Amino acid sequence: MLVSDTVRGLARTSAGVSFDDRGERELKGVAEPQRLFAVREGDA
Repeated sequence: MLVSDTVRGLARTSAGVSFDDRGERELKGVAEPQRLFAVREGDA
């Protein structure tokens, strides 16, 4: 699952979740490129 930087910031304190940076991507319907992160189980 990929999430935005905003979601990563909100979920950062969730136990058992970590994020891998997947870089900036252009998303359909969004004006500016967004930095995306893959969610995985692991250290928060």
